[in-house]
Amino acid sequence: MPHLVEEARRQLRHHGDAARDVVIDLSSLPPTSACAPLLMLFTLVRRLLSADAGVVVTGVNPALRACLVAELPTGVTVVDRRGRRWSS
Repeated sequence: MPHLVEEARRQLRHHGDAARDVVIDLSSLPPTSACAPLLMLFTLVRRLLSADAGVVVTGVNPALRACLVAELPTGVTVVDRRGRRWSS
């Protein structure tokens, strides 16, 4: 989780106020990761973005997809490891 937070911070600093999506890559997380902290991270990052930007979560393990999509915040899209896009 700490490396995900740091990467999100780096992207937010780099983009500033520009309407750009922030990409969070979960491909290195084990399939047993808890969904609640991830959903909180997505929500916090989404709140920091402009209305035109979103959060794209890539590399999602199929074992996590179901719990993430069930409570996915508006403006957040999940892309699984096969490239399929899921939203709330």
